[in-house]
Amino acid sequence: MFAPLPSWTTLAQAVMLFALSFVFTAWLVPLRLDLFEAPSRPAVSVSELSPAERIELERLKRAVADGVCLEAELSL
Repeated sequence: MFAPLPSWTTLAQAVMLFALSFVFTAWLVPLRLDLFEAPSRPAVSVSELSPAERIELERLKRAVADGVCLEAELSL
């Protein structure tokens, strides 16, 4: 009922499958920049902090540098 296929048809099918897979991957993979939200406001510079906030920031930086935040059951 069915005649044997020529040997080149297997190669043609393999090339076609590779091409379709490549096109699908190229369509699927690109990174869309609209997926990421732009920052709502810029980070606050140290010069914009009040004196009390600067003292607290330095205390927090010292605590992190000393590894206090790595202690078990402790959150900052």
